[in-house]
Amino acid sequence: MSSGRFSRYLGLAKGDDQYAIRLYAWNIQLSQAFNLPIHIGEVSLRNTIAKPIYRRFGDRWPWETGFHGILVEHHRIKLEQIIEREQKARRSTPTTDQVLAALPLNFWCSMLTARYSSHLWAVGTSRSFPYVPARTTLDTIMKRAEGFRLFRNKIAHHYCIIDKSPTREHDRLLGLIGWICADTEWYCRELSDVPQVIGTKPQP
Repeated sequence: MSSGRFSRYLGLAKGDDQYAIRLYAWNIQLSQAFNLPIHIGEVSLRNTIAKPIYRRFGDRWPWETGFHGILVEHHRIKLEQIIEREQKARRSTPTTDQVLAALPLNFWCSMLTARYSSHLWAVGTSRSFPYVPARTTLDTIMKRAEGFRLFRNKIAHHYCIIDKSPTREHDRLLGLIGWICADTEWYCRELSDVPQVIGTKPQP
């Protein structure tokens, strides 16, 4: 590992080289453990955000001009790029589910912003987030989803997460999943070994 990367762990280890190496290995294990709840969280989130899009624009919403019409330019361009990329890769027109899965998480989180409130969330959020606490605003849901996205990106880019309150992040992720489906939250909680890996933090 580069000296710059190692210095982060060396600082956490207060200059103890061997302890820094153990912390680095623990970070890898913890990041790996997070992959399961992140997988469940991302799939659950994009599917539930897509619900009002299906309701308003139909099963072929990726090609629906009405949907394209509500998108800001960079979101419309991203959608068009994804459709083109999937078509080239598959050598056939992709299905709606394939386009949905290929769109990046930041596209889905952006659908929760105020820009799309009147287009997608005029009747509220209860159909997509049926277990959200009473009086929770769309902005609160968006911020929770965006926080999840940013933490997920840290793991995807192999950042140090051991000093990023991993227990809190795990609880917030499970809570977000729980806003969507209580059964899925239970299932994810049963499968996730993040708490166990947190409990194996190496000692100096």
